[in-house]
Amino acid sequence: MATESAPDPLVPADVDLRDFPFTPIFRSRLFGSTFHARTSDGEWRAGVTLWLKSWDQVPAGTLPDDDIDLCRLAELGRDIKTWRKLRAGALHGWFRCSDGRLHHKVVAEGVMEAWERKIFQRFKTECARIKKANQRGAALPMPTWEEFAAAFGIAGQRGDVPRDTGAESPGTSEECPDPVPSHVVEDVPAPSPGKRAPRDRDRDRDRDREEGSSRVVKSSAGGLRAGARDDARPPPDGSEAGISAVQRGVTAAFERWFGDQDRPFAPADDELFAAWIAAGAERGLSPADTASAVVEEVHRQFQRLEAKGSGQPRSLRAVLDDDVRRAIAAARPAKASKPPATVPEPYAGHFEPVEYERWIALCHVQVIDGVGCIAAPNRMHADWLTQRLEPKLRLALGVDTVEVVIATSTPAGRDAA
Repeated sequence: MATESAPDPLVPADVDLRDFPFTPIFRSRLFGSTFHARTSDGEWRAGVTLWLKSWDQVPAGTLPDDDIDLCRLAELGRDIKTWRKLRAGALHGWFRCSDGRLHHKVVAEGVMEAWERKIFQRFKTECARIKKANQRGAALPMPTWEEFAAAFGIAGQRGDVPRDTGAESPGTSEECPDPVPSHVVEDVPAPSPGKRAPRDRDRDRDRDREEGSSRVVKSSAGGLRAGARDDARPPPDGSEAGISAVQRGVTAAFERWFGDQDRPFAPADDELFAAWIAAGAERGLSPADTASAVVEEVHRQFQRLEAKGSGQPRSLRAVLDDDVRRAIAAARPAKASKPPATVPEPYAGHFEPVEYERWIALCHVQVIDGVGCIAAPNRMHADWLTQRLEPKLRLALGVDTVEVVIATSTPAGRDAA
């Protein structure tokens, strides 16, 4: 079918679910389908493999319309002959859209549900950030879910994040009490000499207990932690971006290690994030450097919890605070990044500078008899070139076929014909 007459894509171009570790398969729908009833074993295995791997494509839930790419995505390697025998059955339900990629209605349905959950979590985080900023004196408008979702190609009525309505609580009287006269406070007698108010006694006792204790115990996540601290100091100026980065990182950690995509943050959590950013500022770290150290440590502790089968923590302060503060204390400011190198010919216009430096410059590249021959330094490098960058390499080198092998030794530089 010509591209001009192809239907519109089922999934927007920017849908990226590569950070989603879970791919749903509805067993009753699969085993009751025509695909399951009519395909051979090889077609079934290749087809299900393509369904799963399509979630790691961009846009998610789509496949390239190229037999070489599909053959490798179906785990058939270079056996293009076998792929062509299985192609019709394996691609049951897939069709080409106007974006030049293959789409599947059932796969697209699951992808868009996951994408909506991901964007809805971003929406809640953004609303929490705006609300916190407004509490500190800003005057930022609060977006609606429909407005936020439309920017990501999502339509629907999922509902706004609950926010303050301004209504009185049930049972609140319309009459407010009169202000307390100032003389009432002045008339409160001072405590007798040698005596302290109960609140002062409790505070001093807790402080003495904390200062006098050198006991260190294991945290719930397996690290070491001492007594809890009370850091209610306001965060330093310019820390909003760091706090937002910590919120996003912790949200991603809950989703990755516990599968919780909608874990809400309490005011105490926001105060904890602000205290972490402030602790980094005291050490001379930028909010971005502090947030990077915090998120890395949160993932490390969550991984330990998940490995122990302990479940997700109820209190972030109790489980993470001391471990995160040690990570902040050990963190170092990030070095200023050097400007990216320019991309030489024939790769200019096809690769970004960072992408070229990371994946192409380390390889030995030649064009022999119309075939792009690439020697990669290791297996991971070769797999990445084959699965992610081969279409770009074919265009850059002006060839129809690219062959990637693992070099016996890493050559200095690269040599493209």
